[in-house]
Amino acid sequence: MNHPPERPTPRGYSITRLTLGTTALAVLLSVPAYYLAGTKGLEGLTFAAFLCLVPGWLVFLIYKRYGDSTKVAIHFLIGSSIRMACALIGFLYMEMTNRYSSPSEFVVWLVLLFLFTLVIETRETILVLRAGESNDSPYKQ
Repeated sequence: MNHPPERPTPRGYSITRLTLGTTALAVLLSVPAYYLAGTKGLEGLTFAAFLCLVPGWLVFLIYKRYGDSTKVAIHFLIGSSIRMACALIGFLYMEMTNRYSSPSEFVVWLVLLFLFTLVIETRETILVLRAGESNDSPYKQ
């Protein structure tokens, strides 16, 4: 019997969506970052994007390797905790080194990008949950 070709799971596209979305938002935010804080604002925006993107990659790679669609909520909580820890460590590092003199140089961009990546992770989690519940889903495991 002919079986339909395998379609990629939503998890396969999660890292790509996260990367493209975060990069697009960082490019859009680069104009106000430069306008508000100059090159220091662009530097802070870049570091904030890195702090939010790398934990997201790590979470999606771990979930792709060891993930179970029945435990999506647990993976989401673990992923959010990893992202929060990385953002907090980066924030504390910046505060201890006194690298930025005002919040508009770093903190604003960290908060915006953190919330944006959290939205993307939530969306991907919902896609995986729906795919697990649906028998006729193109994302069926």
